[in-house]
Amino acid sequence: MNIAIFTDTYLPQINGVVTSTITFAEEFEKMGHNVTIMAPDVSRTIKSEKGVWRFRSMVYPGQPEHRICFPWSRQLSKFEDLKIDVIHAQTPFPMGYLALHLSRKYQIPAVHTYHTYFEKYVHYVPFVPKTVTTWFARWESRRFCNQFETIVVPSVHMQDTLSTYGLKVPTVVVPTGMSRRSMSYMDEPAVVRKKYNIPNSARILMYAGRLGGEKNIMFLLDSVAQVCRHVPDLRLLIVGDGPDHQNGYCCIENLNAGC
Repeated sequence: MNIAIFTDTYLPQINGVVTSTITFAEEFEKMGHNVTIMAPDVSRTIKSEKGVWRFRSMVYPGQPEHRICFPWSRQLSKFEDLKIDVIHAQTPFPMGYLALHLSRKYQIPAVHTYHTYFEKYVHYVPFVPKTVTTWFARWESRRFCNQFETIVVPSVHMQDTLSTYGLKVPTVVVPTGMSRRSMSYMDEPAVVRKKYNIPNSARILMYAGRLGGEKNIMFLLDSVAQVCRHVPDLRLLIVGDGPDHQNGYCCIENLNAGC
């Protein structure tokens, strides 16, 4: 089959949706399918990539790690030539709506992977009551998802949550995998210990992910602080980026020392 994946976030950005997009594409290709990724041009320096169509984008106001993609391009005049059999939308933003538009225009089945509990992100919307933004996040999620043939979710918990939104289309759980190649560095723990001056006797905990309020990292810090009372020789590494990066979430190595 010929598969088109639409996403508002892609390399060189790194996040869960990008990982999912790459994983899906690689596994589809291993199965013998052809994949074309429709993604934002983040750096404006990428001129040509095999299997990737880039669309102009701009930085999202107040969230520099996110982009707003402009879902139009002269390339779209050649979309029909790809002879796409299935459209896969990874995001419910401009590229997701472009996926829906092309699905209807060319009568192509479309599925959507619902990655994020958007109601957990309403704290980024200023001056609007949380009750209103939470209601809107659920309403828009339901409206968007109901326009697809099937919704893919990465966990049973998310599937259960969406069932409370009133979806009328089926959902299927497909956990986002990780290639062994991306985990190869884990074969070298000594490298991490040397880089951060961690003794071999110390135990290491690590958080890897977005640094934002919705991730509740302060709860993690409070929890690890309690663990330190019983496991004194402990190090916590926090790896990631996001709006809370400036709050000191970078590399906390010794909570007992008051970090």
